[in-house]
Amino acid sequence: MTGDSRSLLAFLAAPVIVGDPDGRVVYVNPAFENAFDVSDDGARGEPLSALFEGGGREAMLLAVADVCQRGERVAFRMRQGNGAFLAQAAPIEAATDRVGVIVLLTPEPEMAERATTLKRELEAPLEDLGGCLEELLDQTGGRRDERYRHSIEQGLRALERAKKWVRELEAALKGSESSGGHGGHGDHVDSARVLREVAADLTAECEERGVAIHLLAPPELPGVVADGARLEALLLRLLRERVARADAGTGYTLSGRLAGSGADARLVIALVDPPDASHPLDAEPSSLALPELEKAVQAIGGELQVTVDGALGRCTHFHFRPA
Repeated sequence: MTGDSRSLLAFLAAPVIVGDPDGRVVYVNPAFENAFDVSDDGARGEPLSALFEGGGREAMLLAVADVCQRGERVAFRMRQGNGAFLAQAAPIEAATDRVGVIVLLTPEPEMAERATTLKRELEAPLEDLGGCLEELLDQTGGRRDERYRHSIEQGLRALERAKKWVRELEAALKGSESSGGHGGHGDHVDSARVLREVAADLTAECEERGVAIHLLAPPELPGVVADGARLEALLLRLLRERVARADAGTGYTLSGRLAGSGADARLVIALVDPPDASHPLDAEPSSLALPELEKAVQAIGGELQVTVDGALGRCTHFHFRPA
């Protein structure tokens, strides 16, 4: 950055961070220093995500990865301590290449109040939509008529997912564990339910692409200590990116099992890319490079292990401590 650029940013009332192409801090303005109690000299060279805690750290990590690797502008919300912020992350581009990332943080003191209002506004139309779909199912011959059954049931599944996220929003506003067992870092998470919901959420996309996701998990698994909402979001992101570029007929496996015993017991969630997937096994299968993926998994309470075998494919393991 030039001295003139730094001078201009210094006059902004909103916190600003500037990072290099590797996502490391090169500058924070005085407003950021005051808001987050960190100096420009102390922050310089650190990963941008290291300046934050908990969910804010993961949100910044994923946003910076998108900006630096894909050149996309990203808007997201995050919390730090008792404050809430609307963040805008954008690439800094030179004539021939992207040379960094800039993040502007706008305080949102009324975010919780607006979110509470939004939750109330969502509940009524979701209930109305559910009633309309059930009535439509009856009027079109119910589940006996193949012409309408698939579309209506798909709509009902989507409705249930929407209701689930409204419940998640309510739980987040209350600061308590969600009704679905997906809470903040350190909460007890129903891992079997997370796997089922991830597979169900991708049903329509898989059918459209002619891609299969094979779920290999028992109906019940031990609970794990993790951030369930972000675990579900991360698995969805990884699988959705694979499905979007896979050839028809490709099959991915999502599995869950308990490994080890006693103090060494771990719940292992595995995502298996077959050798014939459309991306080479020696290439990154998603927009998250391996170091960023490892940090994201650690942020939600797990550990990452990746193995690649020419005959078996790539296996991405997530290890979590049983609750």
